[in-house]
Amino acid sequence: ETELDNLNIVKKIFKQHPLIGIGMGNYRIRFEDYITEKRKNIENFIKKHGYDPWEWRTPDNMYLCMLAENGLLGFSSFIIFLFLFIKKAISKIKVIHDQIIKNYLVACLCGIIGLLISMTTYDLFYWLNPALLFWFLIAHLRISI
Repeated sequence: ETELDNLNIVKKIFKQHPLIGIGMGNYRIRFEDYITEKRKNIENFIKKHGYDPWEWRTPDNMYLCMLAENGLLGFSSFIIFLFLFIKKAISKIKVIHDQIIKNYLVACLCGIIGLLISMTTYDLFYWLNPALLFWFLIAHLRISI
């Protein structure tokens, strides 16, 4: 049920700010501007039991979060970057003859793809360790090819 709330929040944000979004990192900050009365009651319940609802103020989908925070321009730029990067990486990996290096680079690429898949149910860039891992793999693969 909260997933549908999250989707509706992203829809509201996108409808009001389709091109540039509400700003990077502002989803949690602007969250209360878009939630329903039912969601406010959930947040009050969480506070009442001594927890901070800040952790639950995410869409649980990094792509939806990017769309809300960065709008269509930022989101499409990220998707285009990923598409071109992965396409180039695959074409470069195909011509590498050293099997050990090739396997290593394929493993890096698989790690990136795995993190991209997990972003459908996880707010990867809100958390330091997975975000660093993602960009480390991107940088390492880029330097290596």
